[in-house]
Amino acid sequence: MKLNKEKIYEKLPVFLQNYLVSYAGKKIMKRRYDTGFSDKFKEVMNRDLTSHKIYDFQKERVRAHLKYSMNSPYWARKIKQYNVNIEADNIIQELEKLPILTKEEVKENKNEISISEEDQNLIDIQTSGSTGASLKFEQTKEFEHEQWAVWWRYRQSLGIKFNELCGYFGGKIIVPIRNHQGPYWRFNKPGNQIMFSTYHIKSSTCEEYVKVINKKEIRWLHGYPSALALLAGYIVEQNLSVTSKIKFITIGSEGLQNFQKELIEKAFGAQVYQHYGLAEGVANISECHLGKLHVDEDFSYTEFVPLDNSNTYKLIGTNFANKAFPLFRYDTNDVVTINPEDVCECENKGRIVEEIDGRRDDYVILPNERRIGRLSHIFKANTYIKEAQIVQNNNKEILIKVVRMQEYEEFKEEEVLIKQARKWLGEEIKINIEYVNEIKKTKNGKLRLVVSEIT
Repeated sequence: MKLNKEKIYEKLPVFLQNYLVSYAGKKIMKRRYDTGFSDKFKEVMNRDLTSHKIYDFQKERVRAHLKYSMNSPYWARKIKQYNVNIEADNIIQELEKLPILTKEEVKENKNEISISEEDQNLIDIQTSGSTGASLKFEQTKEFEHEQWAVWWRYRQSLGIKFNELCGYFGGKIIVPIRNHQGPYWRFNKPGNQIMFSTYHIKSSTCEEYVKVINKKEIRWLHGYPSALALLAGYIVEQNLSVTSKIKFITIGSEGLQNFQKELIEKAFGAQVYQHYGLAEGVANISECHLGKLHVDEDFSYTEFVPLDNSNTYKLIGTNFANKAFPLFRYDTNDVVTINPEDVCECENKGRIVEEIDGRRDDYVILPNERRIGRLSHIFKANTYIKEAQIVQNNNKEILIKVVRMQEYEEFKEEEVLIKQARKWLGEEIKINIEYVNEIKKTKNGKLRLVVSEIT
């Protein structure tokens, strides 16, 4: 009979759960940060991002990856079919002969895309699949080293050191859901993390979270913005004091809404920094210390394909670090906003992204069949919202679920919310508002901005 590890873990005492969390952390640290990582980190840190030569470096990596991908039956066929000349001077022009690749195509052709060689040290990866479309593939150990080296370059640019204690708010169920007694965190000692449960953050428990943050003098918080904003809302409501002098707040895995950013910064007294990355390794965007989002041009080749006449673009990416699973012109299904006139005074020459707007399937369908995305803007004018979600079951109406803060004045805030919603959605669709105590997350603990039964 197969053992159910999760059920066994749930029944263990806290000290044994801490041991298992640390044991798992040790295995990850050993794999992720071995001598191969040290060498790669030095190489990544020595890359010159301040010169436009970074684009020459990028082009040669694209060329090398195309050459290597001739070992993939799928890409050998595609490169020949679309007459891609790998030796051409303008390799980017040749790359863009290939059609945009969808996740569905990748899933259907996964075995043909993969390149497996005897000397490759491969790691199994599965994307979160918050929309139901998870993807399983393999990555090389070298790719994992480079991905984490680039992520740590971003962190160190903000002042975060390798040995910095991190208060982590992710989607892992490290405290059993049925545990209502606390503590609501577990310790990953090798990773120097206090892993907080995002499933137990409530009005009645938030003070316990703050106490351990203060007691352990945590200076770095990292995790889902929805979880940090929820905790921040309770901190502000209950006028709790965070005395640990939080210095760094980094978020990822979800889009960052404006009301979340303001709430988190108000509660913890530190700037929130945003990072965008994918397990597929086709794009990476990091916020600099001046608050600008820069494309990490040395890590992948990122394209911005216009969606309409505005400054909104599809984010398309090519990974050139994972030899086991090459992806060219992969559609991330995410949307970004770009201001062509935007500049940054930092030295990074990577292109600037004004906003990461989230998934393209985060849209509402109007009665006239028009699809409207970038809906996070609806909530920008509302200050006292902890969480929000748009639900659509038909194209005649939507339901906006709102978790309020105590300062939320229903008449005033609702008027602003409806006005903003009408600005983006027009007058034809009916807008309902429902006030709830909490909003259901995905199985990975993420908060979906739009839940639609008709898309």
